[in-house]
Amino acid sequence: MNWQLFNSVFYFKENPHDSKAEMPFGFIEVSSVLQQIARTRGFFTLGFPAPFFYKLKPLEQRLSIYLAKKFMSQTLHQRFVDDLAKALPIDAKRPDNVRAILQNATNGLIQKKVPFLAGFELRKSSREGKWIAVFHRKCVPKLLPHRTEQLENPPEPTDQLVRRLCEISGQPEDWRWWRKCAQLLGPAGIDTAIGQFEETSRLHRVERPGAMLTKILKDVAANMGLAIGRPAI
Repeated sequence: MNWQLFNSVFYFKENPHDSKAEMPFGFIEVSSVLQQIARTRGFFTLGFPAPFFYKLKPLEQRLSIYLAKKFMSQTLHQRFVDDLAKALPIDAKRPDNVRAILQNATNGLIQKKVPFLAGFELRKSSREGKWIAVFHRKCVPKLLPHRTEQLENPPEPTDQLVRRLCEISGQPEDWRWWRKCAQLLGPAGIDTAIGQFEETSRLHRVERPGAMLTKILKDVAANMGLAIGRPAI
């Protein structure tokens, strides 16, 4: 029997022909086999607490879940880059861009000290001539207690979040608006929004950073069942 973790990936975009402007509220359809496994056998351990997960960028989140599953039984995980790009997925057409995006996402996990990831390398297969992604395990992912005092990075005070939003947006004069967002969304929501903003900025030029950041903050708030009362941009 051959099966995959996920069946379909659903993207939301302002323009169906724009392959780069991915909006933050897409979703992945879980396969019926995985649904049955979850109901009968439970879930695998991520190896890090939820607040850490929400500080990761979207692709880093997907890659961390993928590696957490693989590292439950493997000390070294290898996969062809093309196949991994389809599984995650990585939305890029050029092979060199796919490799660069994968490298950046993995470096992000290492820099943020994902507990179970020791290293990463890209190398060419001598037989097929295809690029292979090689992930080295540091330890088996373990269930961690959900206690705030055990987090490596404690939640940021509101004023620090506001300074980050002012700096990223380039609009410090709107500090009252950024403070409102920080108070409503909290550290996890702000980190999610900033991660999405940075990923969007890498894919294409953002003409109005403040407006884009505001839109992302509203989307994050909506996903959390909240609403921010600033006029639509």
